[in-house]
Amino acid sequence: MLLKKINTFIVLSLLLFSSHSFSKSFPLNKIGCTLINEGYLNNDSNILKSNLVELSTNINKDALLYKNNQIAVMAKAATVVQTAPQKPWISSFELIVSQKNKDTVRVRSSPRINDSEKMNIYFVISSEESSELLISCSARE
Repeated sequence: MLLKKINTFIVLSLLLFSSHSFSKSFPLNKIGCTLINEGYLNNDSNILKSNLVELSTNINKDALLYKNNQIAVMAKAATVVQTAPQKPWISSFELIVSQKNKDTVRVRSSPRINDSEKMNIYFVISSEESSELLISCSARE
């Protein structure tokens, strides 16, 4: 059952992000997420789509992707590469998940070697009651 949910999540994520896989305008610094709520967030639908946010090269600036009364999901640049004086680019981003009455979760994407590659994060938050929140985030055009 869990494998079927994960496969469904991956297929939905690929469909959502496939139209953005080849960018004409560089760099790919916009981040969007899909959240699959398997009972983790009370009274929310199963598929939650986030805002599309533009990351800043300022590593202290958070951008709000998704928020409800139980959870807030934010993204920010984690690694900025300065290859020329006026051309910094984001190599990786960090996702911050703040939860009401729970620990904050921080996940960092793998670094990319140039500004046109994709940055991705995929992880699952689960509870003792076997409910899960699957989160998939990716750089987009």
